[in-house]
Amino acid sequence: MWPLNVLNNIWFLLFWAGLSIRVNLLEFSEDSKFLLGSGEDSLLYIWDILSGEVVYGQRFDKPVSVVK
Repeated sequence: MWPLNVLNNIWFLLFWAGLSIRVNLLEFSEDSKFLLGSGEDSLLYIWDILSGEVVYGQRFDKPVSVVK
């Protein structure tokens, strides 16, 4: 879970399904509509910011720490 400043400086605490081990990477999309996250469990997720739903998930051979 991460605090997310959504509108008018009001802070919400959102619970995101997916990562359950140490997080290596969190990155917002350029349009701030999506959040990408990856952890030590080698799972990579992309969440829709407005709904909090996972729109993409994949397990890799090694933990992901850089996205280009």
